[in-house]
Amino acid sequence: MTRHQRRPGDSIAKQTLYTEIQRLTDGFRAAIGSSSCTDILGENLSQPGGRERASELGLFDKNCPRAVELATRLGGEILKNRQK
Repeated sequence: MTRHQRRPGDSIAKQTLYTEIQRLTDGFRAAIGSSSCTDILGENLSQPGGRERASELGLFDKNCPRAVELATRLGGEILKNRQK
């Protein structure tokens, strides 16, 4: 089978994955308020000096652990539900 050949069930698996990703994203946004790093940190990292300001203000240490923990928990719940 070549890299681009489809197998039976690929379309269903793909749609299932998209649905699970949407559920994770929706849950994340509901709890955090956004899935954008700029919104979560309150600093635009793509702007000159943005990463440095965020670091100086401790925004990574303050905001990122909660977001990572939440994403991990939501992903774990989705995987657990797959096993049922």
